[in-house]
Amino acid sequence: MPAIIDRLRRRAPEKKIVVEADTLAESMEIAAAGADVVQIDKASPEDVAQLRRYCEGRTPRPLVAAAGGIHAANAADYARAGADVLVTSAPYTARPLDVKVTMAILA
Repeated sequence: MPAIIDRLRRRAPEKKIVVEADTLAESMEIAAAGADVVQIDKASPEDVAQLRRYCEGRTPRPLVAAAGGIHAANAADYARAGADVLVTSAPYTARPLDVKVTMAILA
């Protein structure tokens, strides 16, 4: 894996490298290989917390993205676990809401 990430970094140094993992072990391997963002899919908040602790020791520290099954009822759990990014499609399947926006100039 490190060789692939190194090759990607040489080809597009201006891009962030985001790699998706299916397991905690795989996500740690991706972090160790030097990805900029590790997206762990369908993980528990506890696994996200463990990945975050693992990433804290890396320089530079990869961002932790939690994906799969994230919704309004559990998003705070993943945020508290240390996820830097929450990936969700829940807003696309939610009921429509009437949202009002007011803009004002404050003096």
